[in-house]
Amino acid sequence: MHVFLLQELKGGKSFQKLGFTDLNLAEFAGCGETSRRCLLEGYDSKYRQDNSMLRITINMNMLSGDVLFKV
Repeated sequence: MHVFLLQELKGGKSFQKLGFTDLNLAEFAGCGETSRRCLLEGYDSKYRQDNSMLRITINMNMLSGDVLFKV
């Protein structure tokens, strides 16, 4: 999953791209509620947000299928 972060400007009329991160949702399967911190990668070196961290909390519940699986 590709997660990106935007900053609103001028009361929501425009926005600026701050950064993005990629998540592999298979790593969270069967874990219940999990938190992870990810380093944001910049879209452009001119707007690089060094050391910008994004904290994501994911809650996954298995609805059906085999409970024994490999990531």
